[in-house]
Amino acid sequence: MKIEKYKDCYWEDLCRIHNAARKIELQYASLEAAYLPLDIAAEREGLFEYDHLDVAVEDGRPVGFCAYTDEEIAWLYVLPERMRGGAAGSWAEIVRPLRYISSAAAKRAGSL
Repeated sequence: MKIEKYKDCYWEDLCRIHNAARKIELQYASLEAAYLPLDIAAEREGLFEYDHLDVAVEDGRPVGFCAYTDEEIAWLYVLPERMRGGAAGSWAEIVRPLRYISSAAAKRAGSL
């Protein structure tokens, strides 16, 4: 698995990843009604405003993504079929110096 900087050509993959993983996340919290697809959530929640937006790529295909600053991991999603496959650990190595992981990202990472 390779971690790459976000490229516009990954947008459809990020939508697929987020939309599948977010539904699972919300099911665990019994908040299914709060679901928004990435094309809406990204704008409302400022996905592209973070200092870093990286994509985990395996065999040429994105399998996860992470948006973060030097202080916080804010978005962390992995394809459900790749959860527990090492993507979250790869980001942990990159962002180890961070002092804070948002509670939502920590919950997501806990299920990866």
